[in-house]
Amino acid sequence: MRELGQQLIEAGWQADENQHAVVWLSADFADSDEWALAGYSTAGRWIADQLDVTLRTANEWIRIGHALRVLPTISQALADR
Repeated sequence: MRELGQQLIEAGWQADENQHAVVWLSADFADSDEWALAGYSTAGRWIADQLDVTLRTANEWIRIGHALRVLPTISQALADR
């Protein structure tokens, strides 16, 4: 497993304390090629399998992470939480 994926797994297992990191890393992970290199059809499927969440949850994390990139005030508020 490559570095970005490992960071995502670690943050995901501490999701309550690290929700901002989970969604941000999910978006970054979806933009990478790690999930494809691991043999998955989508980043959401990889995240769902690794973090034991539903595919819908994984896809929402990716969507929210992408949205936060253009919402810096909200992103910072979540990071400061």
